[in-house]
Amino acid sequence: MEKKMDRFNIQEIIEKSGKEVLESIIYSKLNESNINKATIHFGNGRHNEDIHFNVNHPNKYSIYYKKSPIGYIRINESNIEDIRLDEVFEKVDLLISRHVTNKVTRFHLGKGQELIGTSDHILSIESFIKRVSKTSHPVLIEGNSGCEKQAIATAIHYNSERSHQNFYELNCSSLKHENFEQSLLALMHKINGGTLFISEIEHLSISQQGKLIQSLSAKTLNSKNHSSTPSAQDRFDIRYIISTSHNLIDEVKESRFLDSLLRQFNYLKIKMPSLKDRRGDIPHILNFLLHENSEGNKVFSEQAISILKNHNWPENYSELEQVGIRLIVLSKGDVITPEDIKMLAPEVFNDDVEEINHKILIENLFNENFFSIKDLHPGLRKSLVYISRNYHKEITLQNLSDYSFVSPSHLSYLFRSNLGRSFKQILTGLRIEKIKKTFKEFPNQKITISSLEVGFGDLSHFEKIFKKHTGMTPREYKNKLKTC
Repeated sequence: MEKKMDRFNIQEIIEKSGKEVLESIIYSKLNESNINKATIHFGNGRHNEDIHFNVNHPNKYSIYYKKSPIGYIRINESNIEDIRLDEVFEKVDLLISRHVTNKVTRFHLGKGQELIGTSDHILSIESFIKRVSKTSHPVLIEGNSGCEKQAIATAIHYNSERSHQNFYELNCSSLKHENFEQSLLALMHKINGGTLFISEIEHLSISQQGKLIQSLSAKTLNSKNHSSTPSAQDRFDIRYIISTSHNLIDEVKESRFLDSLLRQFNYLKIKMPSLKDRRGDIPHILNFLLHENSEGNKVFSEQAISILKNHNWPENYSELEQVGIRLIVLSKGDVITPEDIKMLAPEVFNDDVEEINHKILIENLFNENFFSIKDLHPGLRKSLVYISRNYHKEITLQNLSDYSFVSPSHLSYLFRSNLGRSFKQILTGLRIEKIKKTFKEFPNQKITISSLEVGFGDLSHFEKIFKKHTGMTPREYKNKLKTC
């Protein structure tokens, strides 16, 4: 018995640099679906079938392109029946389609499309692209300034049957009023058979909007029909994709946009969410920018990523791209740190971010999530691991120095420059986090015993520190837990 799967949309999958990118995005998506044990292999095979579930090799999914095998994914999970594999593979399909589209747009335009990330927002948009690319109906793309509206337009064109025809962007924010209609008709003749992307259409004047309506029903120069109403074969064969940063329905109500023009384009509509609504995509975008703009092994530290994730990015992707490239090119070390952001992009740096980063660090150390500190200086990383595992003991800077093989003075500098805190502040934060958990799990245990267990020797000192961190005394905190 076979469980059929949709064929993957893959073209020229085994190209130089393509394999690593695809493995990375597939592993990422499998992990999000709690599939942690999987093997991905790209190479030649022998069979000629669509992707299927083979009973002779349980949990193994072959990848075929044009009936030729190019690899497989083997999932080594005991509870595979509990996993919605059809949904997982549908998302992987979208990611692979994106990779292919990037290659095609880079070939034709010299630049890949910037739909980056694995959030549900982005995958939903790519699913939309996949569906509308099969038609020639107009598409209306809404989204705030700086969003990847052009990326959506190029993806639709280069996934359609018009992909070998011309794609042209008409940016309405920079158009001249003189000879608008003649220039538009000349452009339409030039790209007939292709796609016209009319961006920022809300910038057209009412007069220009009226001329655009007339141009949409105009005859080609090759037409032999002298009637005022052109036949289908006389009209331009152009796919129209429109983008706007405004709500055009509201613009119509305010008499700033013609209702008759909106009705020409309002067939298939998609809204590109702002970057602040999909912060989980920001690390993926930063990795993409590193790949595009760094020749070495430069990386963003976990703390730097956290700062960038917490910024609201009013200009969305375009602003993040500018800041990211600035940090990548101008920062001096191999690791881009909060200090680099403070120096090179002060408009992004927020003093509150240091506190946010500190809380994230404490949470990760508490849960022994050491992957989050993998990009830090080796000596600093060793020290944090030591603190995480020995917080209940008396720890001095010399202890950490001996363990990490870094001088006390340099280690103190590493703590301050990378984390914005001394080792004592981090140790105290970890102890406070531990005792808060103890209060929840053992509500009847005496406060004195709890404080001693996590490393606080002096009760009065502990009470002051606890109130400083939580805004209440240990007893008030315990009473609040009981009330909850």
